[in-house]
Amino acid sequence: MATVTPATELTWFDRSGKKLGVRQMSGSVSELYLAPDQNRVAVRRGDSGSGDIWLLDLLRGTESRFTFDAADETLPVFSPDGNQIAFLRGNDLYVKAATGTGAEEMVQKGAAGPTDWSPDGKFLLYRNNTWDIWALPMTGERKPFVVLGEKFNENRAKFSPDGHWILYSSNETGREEIYVQAFPPSGGKWQISVDGGGHSYWRRDGKEIIFGAPDGRIMAVDVKVGTTFEAGVPRELFRVPSTIVGNRFVVTPDGQRFLIPLAPQTDRPKLTVVLNWTADIKK
Repeated sequence: MATVTPATELTWFDRSGKKLGVRQMSGSVSELYLAPDQNRVAVRRGDSGSGDIWLLDLLRGTESRFTFDAADETLPVFSPDGNQIAFLRGNDLYVKAATGTGAEEMVQKGAAGPTDWSPDGKFLLYRNNTWDIWALPMTGERKPFVVLGEKFNENRAKFSPDGHWILYSSNETGREEIYVQAFPPSGGKWQISVDGGGHSYWRRDGKEIIFGAPDGRIMAVDVKVGTTFEAGVPRELFRVPSTIVGNRFVVTPDGQRFLIPLAPQTDRPKLTVVLNWTADIKK
């Protein structure tokens, strides 16, 4: 007897938490990254320790495999023009054309995953194996430099729309919170979340930050950027109805829609497939 695990539910929500649509995906689908044209989303498809990157066409409903290596490929990140995807294979960063054709290029050894590309395409942010954030220039000598190198764990760094600020998470208080600092680093930083925070995003106009709280709430904070930085009080937009697979979700640039990979709710019936059922009848 074998039990079939329900598919991951890629679910669209609006800002009020209203469900707009569901796409059933077989197996575990996580680590979503939305293309700049909003028509494609790159995902990691597979179980822990084994997976490939796939591209989902949100308009046509098609799925295409992007990586084919036996190693585990994770954390896809689109370039700002949508023409390339950076991803992690083992402990190295690679870049490949978003069409899926052509050769892969290994751009950095000894990494733990890309986190974002600068709006002008000049820098690729990535986390190293000691939980620091580095920036890799994508032109010239490509000599990386440290952006966040404190003794705490920093992760999930993202550029602001103007490229002058970086949004990231750190556990310096004893739990993960969301922060902002200038890029290049100037010494100042501001805490965004209050009760914990994980994955976070800038709205396209740079006036709002959206992030996921540990208890499943999607939060928003009004911000002002200029020569300095100001943040308002976090407010709840909605609560996610079930567990987010991989904790990573995506937000459209205008901050109006959310694509979230959800684990099936436990109160739903599971499909049980009985193999060799005729043998049981004969007994």
